[in-house]
Amino acid sequence: MTDKEKQEYIQKLRERLDEKEDKNNLSGIQEDDELYKPLQFLRVRRAKKHWKKAIESLKSANRLYLDKCYNNCVSRSYYAIYQTLATILKEREAFPYNNRSHPAVLEEFRDHCLDNETDVNNFEEIVMSTLRRMRNKSDYLSESCLRNDAKKVLIIAENFIKSNCNGFQESYNFESFQ
Repeated sequence: MTDKEKQEYIQKLRERLDEKEDKNNLSGIQEDDELYKPLQFLRVRRAKKHWKKAIESLKSANRLYLDKCYNNCVSRSYYAIYQTLATILKEREAFPYNNRSHPAVLEEFRDHCLDNETDVNNFEEIVMSTLRRMRNKSDYLSESCLRNDAKKVLIIAENFIKSNCNGFQESYNFESFQ
């Protein structure tokens, strides 16, 4: 195959992937389909992008905590977890492209990634209840988050991300607040 033929073939694959992605129809591709390997590459690349965002948000939250910007620390910690959830869901082909709202992503994670009732209950209490309440307080209410609120949320975010990083390599000192 000449270089020109390779480029044309790659362009054709990209167009097919874009078309399938626009229709949210990526899950039906089997290993023997010519799109399988490019799709796997695309999934990993997208997951890595979300992972980098999660680490960036966590680093920002850490810096904001040290700078005593507790409301913003809570907000960035929440988004670090949200971006980690998006990473995991994209890896597992379960990201809700048709509804990217926070409740939809949280629900998909709960339904596709948690194995037992204890995990579901802990996730619902910590992420869906505590962190959302604290994020709403930090972003929307007149009441401010206190130092202890920010520290608690930052530790939850660090622990959640650390336990779900699945081999993504990024330098971050997870022992900063333990």
